[in-house]
Amino acid sequence: MKRWFALALGLAVAAIGLVMLVSRTPSDKGAKTAEPAWPSMAADSVREIAIEAPSGRYALVREDKVWYVRPGEAALPAKVKADPGKAASLLDLLVLNKPIRALTPSERRDDAALGLAKPRIRVTVLLESKDSAAPVSVVLSLGRALNSGEGLCAVNSMNPGTVFLLAHAWERQLDHQGEYFCDTRIFPMPEEKVSRLRSLSGGGPDWEVARKDGGFAFLLPESAKDKPVSESEVKLLIHNLTGLRARLLPDGTRAAGQPWLRYELWSGGATPEFLEIFAQEPLPGTILARCSWQPVPVALDRDVLDQLVKSAFDLEGRKVLTLDTGKVQFFRIVLGGQLLNMEKTEDGWMDSATGKALRGIDMALWRLSDVKFEAAAAPALPPSADEAMTCEARDKSGNSLVVLRFYTDIGLNPGLCWLRVEGSPLCYPVSAQLFKDLQGLFPLKK
Repeated sequence: MKRWFALALGLAVAAIGLVMLVSRTPSDKGAKTAEPAWPSMAADSVREIAIEAPSGRYALVREDKVWYVRPGEAALPAKVKADPGKAASLLDLLVLNKPIRALTPSERRDDAALGLAKPRIRVTVLLESKDSAAPVSVVLSLGRALNSGEGLCAVNSMNPGTVFLLAHAWERQLDHQGEYFCDTRIFPMPEEKVSRLRSLSGGGPDWEVARKDGGFAFLLPESAKDKPVSESEVKLLIHNLTGLRARLLPDGTRAAGQPWLRYELWSGGATPEFLEIFAQEPLPGTILARCSWQPVPVALDRDVLDQLVKSAFDLEGRKVLTLDTGKVQFFRIVLGGQLLNMEKTEDGWMDSATGKALRGIDMALWRLSDVKFEAAAAPALPPSADEAMTCEARDKSGNSLVVLRFYTDIGLNPGLCWLRVEGSPLCYPVSAQLFKDLQGLFPLKK
């Protein structure tokens, strides 16, 4: 009895083992879901990525830690810095993005049917070798998509006997012209990192400003050291400079002569990045430029020059007065011997004499508080100046906040008038538009 039991137990164990052995035998279905092999490459070992695609031929080449683009198009320079983000994405695609799967024998057809005899895209990757001074070359070839649309057929030179299936994103990320990968920035730093800014022309430095105490201060010229800097003007200029984008020019383009404008920007290091602008027009509507960020001359749209050409005077804090418009309760205007008194009520501004509602007074006060001088201030008015209008703002207690006097002057440039703040020794040339608008707002003369 015991012998029959032992024999039955042995037969059962053998049957279970046979079932397990059969279940582990490779089949088409098992191979289809198995994790495929893929060329193992470290990102730091990649020296060059050369791509041939329907859209164009190009190569990304690493020099130390910087990637450059060698575009295949003749109309582009032979070597340009690559966009760091796009270069990193391409490297991630090759190093980290695994195939969907390997094709099973039942799915395999001849290379021509799979599009691999004449690949649509070919990627050649040069890898640094630990065993040899010469780099190792790996070739990835992308053919057609399966009829099911599941993915693209591909082979690589390290596993020539295997056809892999790749996601369609591979083709979208590889099929570009070389210009797509070029870094078109003029300055590489974000605007908030700019700590110092200098403008130079043919005669040397025009002006220089640096961050100080949360704002900006003049370093040059000497005559501007005690003058306030307009933070909004400097920040706008930095924003425009760091936002510049280059237009690439054909290889062999050269800059002739001396630049007529140069900007230098520091962002923490001892050496600044620079931009030089020349008088040449390499393409219609453009102007030639050279910068430290790119190894070749580039073109800038001529329209941007109005945003870039700034003098030290343009950057001065040129506000004529400081007025807290929220404290103004009464506003008084004297024009041509006529008087208009205005009072702010819960319902808005009104004429104190007639009770008539007046509109636009808050905007006029804001414009007065923000008025800027357009030329150098003078210690006294010239004989040709004639007083034209006086404005006075008072608080709710009737205390005077500011008294402003406007003067016309045929000796000033068209569009300017004089403005004097009572208590200040200086007279400021300001835009006459505010004076004219106030006349229109309060038509006291018939």
